[in-house]
Amino acid sequence: MMEHECKHEVDFALMSERIGQILSGQDDIRSTQREIKGIIFGNGKHGLKTEITRNRDAIKRMWWAVGAVFLALTGLTVQSLM
Repeated sequence: MMEHECKHEVDFALMSERIGQILSGQDDIRSTQREIKGIIFGNGKHGLKTEITRNRDAIKRMWWAVGAVFLALTGLTVQSLM
């Protein structure tokens, strides 16, 4: 009886190597995702999401103040003309 000779041994080794590379790449992706999530949400400190919200609120307050000053100045101008 003839002994079996596997013709796909090289293919299996190549597949195994590529699967290892894929798993390594997935680990890199997971760590990068954790870093990005920490940057966006903060993880115990102010993240980008909080900073953007705070900046938006500050800009709204600034425009209200500018509007109030404008109204006050135009009110004074109208009264002085009368």
